[in-house]
Amino acid sequence: MEEQITHLCGGYYRSFARFKRQVEKMEDSRRFIEECAHFLTNNPDTAGDELKERFTRLFFKAYGKMLAGDCGCSNLVYDFQRIRVVEQDFFLDMMRAAVEIGMLDCSHDELAAVLYAGYRTRFALKTIKNRLITETSGGKILQEALERTFGRYYSASKSHK
Repeated sequence: MEEQITHLCGGYYRSFARFKRQVEKMEDSRRFIEECAHFLTNNPDTAGDELKERFTRLFFKAYGKMLAGDCGCSNLVYDFQRIRVVEQDFFLDMMRAAVEIGMLDCSHDELAAVLYAGYRTRFALKTIKNRLITETSGGKILQEALERTFGRYYSASKSHK
């Protein structure tokens, strides 16, 4: 597969635009795109190679929605696009507080799934769920501060539902 991709790019991952033009000319481009996606997501040799990583980002940016469409997904965030969270404990406390004061209209489980999909933390999904349910001392202080600052606004918006 790597040789086919390289050949279509006009060299070693040189031109993604050329790759796209070549794919558009194929009779069974969908199947080729699916094979490329499988290769790019299951190839450990890609890590650390900037050209391959760039190609992978461009590939999924161009074809990701098409590949996910059959699964009922409207938008996808790939692992390389997930936002790295520096202050992970504070971040989860902030998200928990936002749910508790009504700033976010979702359950803890729904929020955990979205956070896990969109942000890179050291936590597994189950841990994020547990952290969003469990009150911490730092989270309590943060929640009280948010309630003092935004509480009137969110309690008023809740009463209009």
